[in-house]
Amino acid sequence: MSLPPDTRPPAPLPDDLPPLTHWASVSDAAAEAVRRFTTPPSITRRITDAQLRPAMPKFMPLDGVHRDVLGSEGRVAFWSWGHADWPLVVCLHGWGGRGTQWSSLANALLDVQHRVVVLDAPAHGASDGDRASMPGFRNALLRVLDASGTPHALVGHSLGGLAVLAAIASRANAGVSPLPMAVSIGAPSSVDRPMSRFLRRHQGTDAVHVEMIAQLEKRWHFHWRDLDTVSLAAHADAGGGAPLLVVHAADDAQVPLIESEGLVNDWPRAERWLAPEGSGHVKILREPRVVQRIVDFVRGQPAVSDGR
Repeated sequence: MSLPPDTRPPAPLPDDLPPLTHWASVSDAAAEAVRRFTTPPSITRRITDAQLRPAMPKFMPLDGVHRDVLGSEGRVAFWSWGHADWPLVVCLHGWGGRGTQWSSLANALLDVQHRVVVLDAPAHGASDGDRASMPGFRNALLRVLDASGTPHALVGHSLGGLAVLAAIASRANAGVSPLPMAVSIGAPSSVDRPMSRFLRRHQGTDAVHVEMIAQLEKRWHFHWRDLDTVSLAAHADAGGGAPLLVVHAADDAQVPLIESEGLVNDWPRAERWLAPEGSGHVKILREPRVVQRIVDFVRGQPAVSDGR
């Protein structure tokens, strides 16, 4: 589904950050745009295990298992809880997030005997790397899945929600079955609108836009056209399809509600559930009714009504 352009006025640039028009060549401006676009907020990076522990769920670290796998950006850190024979649910945070954000959902899933794995994406939390991207998120998730076993469900927030769908499409392309059910929370339906908004804020030209995509494709070895849910859903559907719960808040100021329409229309087995008023973009992860709806979905129980 083609969504209308995001016409919200962008936030002004900080005084010490020049617009992309400052660079004389398109190539140099695009390289600077890529650097800015793929550098997460510094607060999410290079935290130590000692810093991580107080913020983790109540069962961390006493019986949580911390492991690392090697990804394209270096070590990918992840944690697991629960018994090996319980259904596995893997959770991936969004841009600027970390695995600690899943505390409420992880506890609720453990209460109904589901094994939980959360990871830190590249350049986030305890994982290695200086840059991050949606393909990088997807690749890290795939590596964690390889190390964790067959997932019953994948849950992703914001950019992590889109990466979850990309991981399902990748597994379908590889002939892996059965495909897991999926939950996206406050997720975009593609990276086109976030990039366009980014370029408007940083005053990038159309030529910079084209060159930026080329540099991103070369750096992370992907095709830009494969990152929207139309393409991802086609791959997943060819592999047998996967049910998707789209959770979104009407007052999400970072990823507009209209993005959920793209997800629901593009993914054949998708249903949308509107979060309670006031859930926003981040608070939604600890909103009790959201947590309960996700647990019910993972357990195969239908929704009685929206959360509003």
